[in-house]
Amino acid sequence: MRTHDAPSESTARQLRSSWGVQQVFLSSSTDIDVLCDFAIAQLEGEGIAQTGDPVVIMAGSSSGGKAVTDTVRMVIVP
Repeated sequence: MRTHDAPSESTARQLRSSWGVQQVFLSSSTDIDVLCDFAIAQLEGEGIAQTGDPVVIMAGSSSGGKAVTDTVRMVIVP
């Protein structure tokens, strides 16, 4: 399973149709730990992930007006 924290709903739809990514759309956050905790809680709440599952979280930021993916974190769901 692939998951991605998408910066926009349009990006999330494109990822799902192109790559089979299970997206979690959330508003912006400046704290990557908070973002990861929120994403994992959402995946658990939707029954997509459970304790012991590996999850790859990708997040990005706007740099110079252009959105880029600049964080990739692998987490084992606690």
